[in-house]
Amino acid sequence: MNQSIRSFLIELARKRTTQIIDYTSLCKELNLKFDMGIPNHRVQLGNELEKISRYEASHNRPLLSSLVLRKNDFEEGNGFYKMCEELGHGNWKKLKKDEIFQFQIIKETINFWGQQENYMKFK
Repeated sequence: MNQSIRSFLIELARKRTTQIIDYTSLCKELNLKFDMGIPNHRVQLGNELEKISRYEASHNRPLLSSLVLRKNDFEEGNGFYKMCEELGHGNWKKLKKDEIFQFQIIKETINFWGQQENYMKFK
């Protein structure tokens, strides 16, 4: 699991403004060697984000990768919803169509990491 991405997303969740980021900006912020114009790089970054969220889910914490959205439409990708289905949130296609689900997951992540006790205990 990429600890620098995880730490960055935790700090992002704690900010007062701009608590989401797109994939390209994440790569620039952390100097990651991924080019989002290359399909294999998108898959590799998606895999890193999935590892982080699966780790968080295994510890009953919200999905940190929910804060990373596509630049063109500020939506989660299919891989995020498929992971959510595997984690027991419901059918991925229905989750993707549910206009509230994405915002609910993001809000849970921000609220969890915004609590000082959680931050100090789990960062």
